[in-house]
Amino acid sequence: MVFLLKKIINLSSINISSIYNFLFYSLILTTPLIVFGISMGGFSLRISRILIIFIIPLMFLKLIYNLNLLLRDKFSLYGFLPYLAYTTITALWSPNVETGTALQRLGGLYEIYMLYMIFIVADLNPERFIVFIKYYVLSAVIPICFSVWQFANSILHFSSSEIPFDNYLISGKYELLEGRVFVAGGGFSRISSTFAEPVIFASFICTVLLFSFLLNSNNYFSIITIRFFQILAFLIMILSISKLAIISFILGILIICIKGKLYRKYIFIFIFFLMGFLYVLSEYDMLFIFDRLFIETGHYELLHDSLLEIKKINFIIGEGIGSVPYGSFHRFVLSRIYESGVYGLIFVYFVSILPFKILFQKIYNLNSRTIHNICIGVIFAVIFGLHVYDYFIHLFPWVVIGAIMSLYNNELYNNLSQMKLKS
Repeated sequence: MVFLLKKIINLSSINISSIYNFLFYSLILTTPLIVFGISMGGFSLRISRILIIFIIPLMFLKLIYNLNLLLRDKFSLYGFLPYLAYTTITALWSPNVETGTALQRLGGLYEIYMLYMIFIVADLNPERFIVFIKYYVLSAVIPICFSVWQFANSILHFSSSEIPFDNYLISGKYELLEGRVFVAGGGFSRISSTFAEPVIFASFICTVLLFSFLLNSNNYFSIITIRFFQILAFLIMILSISKLAIISFILGILIICIKGKLYRKYIFIFIFFLMGFLYVLSEYDMLFIFDRLFIETGHYELLHDSLLEIKKINFIIGEGIGSVPYGSFHRFVLSRIYESGVYGLIFVYFVSILPFKILFQKIYNLNSRTIHNICIGVIFAVIFGLHVYDYFIHLFPWVVIGAIMSLYNNELYNNLSQMKLKS
C-alpha cells in the first residue's frame, strides 16, 4: 500500500513537471509581447500574465514536493519577500498618482515576484539553462521582425502607426503607439518593437545578444543563421538609439571577454558590421538619426528634480507603493526609497550584490564555467541598467535574474552535496 502511494506521488510529480515545463517555456516565448492583450477592470491582461496565473498553482505544488527550492534562494527569503510584504502594507497610505492606483502598481510588483519564483522553482541545471537560452533568444524573433517593419516604415512612411497590428494593443494603455511617438532626428522613429519604450526594448535585445554567445552548432547552416541573427539584433539595438543599452552591452561584453578570451572575436565582428552599417547610412545622408546619442535628453534635470522631491519624504516608512510621480524617478535606488523607505534601501542592497554573488561563485564543472562566464556579463549589464533607468517593474530583467539565480542555486546546492559526500 505504501509502495503504491509512493508510485502515485511520483507519477503525479512527473505530470506536474511536464505541464510546468510546457507553460514555463511558453512564458519565456511570450514575455516580450508586452503591448498586446486586453484590458479588464483597469488591469492589462497579456499572454504572459495569463500563463503566470496558470503556472502559479503548479509552482506551489512543486514547492510542496521540494520546499528546499524556496529555502535555498536567499535573495527571495531575505530580500524580495520582506520587501514585498512591507510594500504591500504601504498601499494603506499610498496616494494614487498619474500612472494608476496603488493596487495596480502592487499587482505589477506581485507579477515580477511570481515570475522570479517561477524560474527559481524551475531549478535550472546547466543543460536546462542552455534550453532556456534557446527559448529566450527565440523569443526575440517576433520583436525583431516588428523592428524591421518599424525601420522600413520610418523610411517609406507606409503607416501612421508606431507598430503593426495596432488593433491588438491593450486598450487604455498604449494608444500613444498608434501614432509616431519615439521620434529621433529627422522624424525617424526609434525602434521600440513590442515593448512600451525603445530603452526597454534595446536593453532586452542587449541581454539576448549576450546570451546568444552560448549558442553553438556543428552545422554550417545553423552557424550562419546564428551569426546573421546576432548581427541583425545588434544593428536593431543601435537603431533603438539608447545610450543605456549600448553602454550595458559594452559593459557586458567586456566582462565576458575578460572572463573568456574565446569571445573577443565578437567585438571585432560587431565593430566591423557597425562601421559598414554607418557607412551605408552616411551614403544616404541618414546619420542624423543618431544625433540623440550625443545630446542631453533631460535625465540630469530629472535627477535634480528627483533629489529635491525625495527630501520631502519620510525616509523611514516611505510614501507607499505607486507614490513616485510619473511612476519612476528613473533611478532604482531613489524610487525604492521614495516608496518603501528603509525597506526599499535594503532591497536595493540585495539586488545590487547579485552580480558579485555570481562573480565569486566557485565552479568545478568545465561546461558550467563557460555558462558562468556569460552569466556574469549578462547580470552585470542588467543590474547596471536597472540602477540607471529603473526598469524594475518590467518583466525581462526578472526573467534574466530569475534564470541566472536558478542556475546559481542549483550549482551551489550540487557543490555542497558533493562536499558532504567527500567528507
